[in-house]
Amino acid sequence: MASILKVDEIQSTSGGGVLTPTRPAFRAWNSVADTSIDASSSDIKVNFDTEMFDIGGNFDLANSKFIVPVTGLYFLSFAVYLGGAADVTSFNAKLYLDGNRQWPISSNRPSISFVQGGSLDLQGASAETSSWSGVVPLVANEELEVYFKAVGDTSVTVQIYGTDFSGYLIG
Repeated sequence: MASILKVDEIQSTSGGGVLTPTRPAFRAWNSVADTSIDASSSDIKVNFDTEMFDIGGNFDLANSKFIVPVTGLYFLSFAVYLGGAADVTSFNAKLYLDGNRQWPISSNRPSISFVQGGSLDLQGASAETSSWSGVVPLVANEELEVYFKAVGDTSVTVQIYGTDFSGYLIG
């Protein structure tokens, strides 16, 4: 079978690798600590107000969410770093899909109710981190947001350093 490849130029690195400078990718974090948050009874959305980069312009900074530009396999990572968490007994950060923590379960989706990282029995620590990273299949126009819950403490602070959300399209 014959095919025609209509390409004006293929660019590679000096070592022969192919660059993909327009591949969707982002990294966002919060530049101001969110203080006195009561996350003991419900999930609280993490506010990301700063981007290190946003290739493709798919991170909605005003609403702290990543909007999937193209269907494919994505590497994602998030972390929430809490301060003032001495009374926290359980803490987890969660990735919401389309405003819902219940991810659809099908043959091409994670077989879990939602993606999360967490820690239990914090034993009086004043600062804790919950994080997760992994590969997930996503569909164009889906929206991803990071939430957290900290049971047992009614006044925690989402810290500036150590709280971030990033990802990129694998293919």
